Amino acid sequence: TGHFRYAKTKAETLIVAAELVRNGTNPDRIYGQLYEQESVGMVMLQKLVLDTLEMHSNNQIAVLHLTKEMLSKTDVEYSATGTVGNLPLVCADVKVVVFFKENEKGNIKAAMRSKGEIDIALIAQHHGGGGHRNAAGFKISSADELASVKNNIIEQISKIL
Repeated sequence: TGHFRYAKTKAETLIVAAELVRNGTNPDRIYGQLYEQESVGMVMLQKLVLDTLEMHSNNQIAVLHLTKEMLSKTDVEYSATGTVGNLPLVCADVKVVVFFKENEKGNIKAAMRSKGEIDIALIAQHHGGGGHRNAAGFKISSADELASVKNNIIEQISKIL
């Protein structure tokens, strides 16, 4: 449901949720089972990733990094890190997050998320990737390329803000 926060949430969805509660479903219990099940390792990984946080363009762009060393240190699987990069989106000023993710093999991906009408898919396509307006990404060919790609991405995003 995405906590019922997305524009695609329909009235029918909320009616069904209300009916479930009316028939005895406990929202607090369901929330706990869905969203309060993280491992200590995941919380520690979030801390390490947040320690890399850089803010750009008057705090409208947040940039984060995940390294294979962080994964190893926290014993978290790369496949479980998808939402870690979304953390800065809770900030009112942040409009775009760029999350550079290195997997266990050293491959790097740029995962981007945006709010509202900011179309980051075009930027991802420019770098050989894809996605849609508010969630897109692409692969980076080498760690040596990371710094120049990061600077380029920040510049491109700044132009569309």
